[in-house]
Amino acid sequence: SYGANVELIEIFEHTYKEMTPQLKEQYETHKAFLKESK
Repeated sequence: SYGANVELIEIFEHTYKEMTPQLKEQYETHKAFLKESK
């Protein structure tokens, strides 16, 4: 459901702020990869 998705994204965004730069870089790479594969 859409609502649950938004909640997950909010949790993830909060977690993202706590991440190290290295993890952020990996996350951005992964996000880009997901966009490419769609």
